[in-house]
Amino acid sequence: MSAGNPYSPVLLVHGLGEDASMWKKWEELLTKDRIQYHTVTFQDSNDKCGTVIAHAVELGKQVDEILRDSQNYHQIHIVGLSKGGIDARVYLGNGSQSVANLIMVGTPNSGTPIAERTGLCSPAVWDVLPEATATKAGMNPNTKYYIIAGDWEKNIGGNPMIAAPDDGLVPVSSGNRKATFRVLAELSIII
Repeated sequence: MSAGNPYSPVLLVHGLGEDASMWKKWEELLTKDRIQYHTVTFQDSNDKCGTVIAHAVELGKQVDEILRDSQNYHQIHIVGLSKGGIDARVYLGNGSQSVANLIMVGTPNSGTPIAERTGLCSPAVWDVLPEATATKAGMNPNTKYYIIAGDWEKNIGGNPMIAAPDDGLVPVSSGNRKATFRVLAELSIII
């Protein structure tokens, strides 16, 4: 633990088609609360459209580096947005003891039907198809898993291509894959 800061570092993992710049607001809030954070920019694979496997390998390297540089901590926390949550789940499948909590925000844990309708951001989009191998990653017993899932207000509707409550891209049921994870929050999006 760092002098004056009881919080373990946080690693922010962006989603498909994004990069680390999408975390700017979170960075401001974490800085304000004096919480050490790191954002991922995948160097060894395609940053925005890389495969889950390639990103998971790089996450392992980044986690090791954060803990080496933050010698007073033995674990970090990961926040993964959308596919970033799956990247982290696959990384955690190696049995690592380095991550205390994984918070997944809008993560398509069972895939999303939207991925079936696009070829954009290949090969990353293939890892978020319903029934994709990456979505079947098991849980690491050394890590607690949490979900934040979104659902459009009923009077606004959701994505007409998704036949269930959704956040516009990911069905709520996909975020909470077979009730395996603890639902931390379910949000309603109001426009």
